[in-house]
Amino acid sequence: MQFVSPALKITSQLLAVLFLIIFAGYALAETAARFEIDLSPLSVQTSAAEVLFEVEIADTDIERASGLMFRTDFPNNRAMLFDFETTRPVSMWMKNTPLPLDMLFVDENGLIIAIAENTMPQSLDVISSQKPVRFVIEINAGQAAVNGIRTGDKVRHAVIKP
Repeated sequence: MQFVSPALKITSQLLAVLFLIIFAGYALAETAARFEIDLSPLSVQTSAAEVLFEVEIADTDIERASGLMFRTDFPNNRAMLFDFETTRPVSMWMKNTPLPLDMLFVDENGLIIAIAENTMPQSLDVISSQKPVRFVIEINAGQAAVNGIRTGDKVRHAVIKP
């Protein structure tokens, strides 16, 4: 029989917990990096033009939870489309998200009802849709202004079926 001191046992348990926390963070980061680009582009019809984005879709709980966390590069012509499956008030945050983003809050018919511009990276502040929405679209900060995207514009994609 081998004697294990209580201090060594506690240290081993703490190391195991720390390893699990690090592994879970790594796994979440890896999940965030694995989104595929959807075959059909996302279109935003503004008052001046149609703006097209390549789109990554987050439509499972794990994908919606990870989103753009840990991503340090996201092209200006790309968007992440979060499908919440039902229309409801939605709250987002920027925890573990190093890039500033614009968030477009979109109803079930594809109408942009609110925009949160230039969100703060790594922030725990809650960003709310203010009204029930079905979708949230994240694009790089400043892209809404550059492309003239405003509340009331229409979003089209195969996932958004008015």
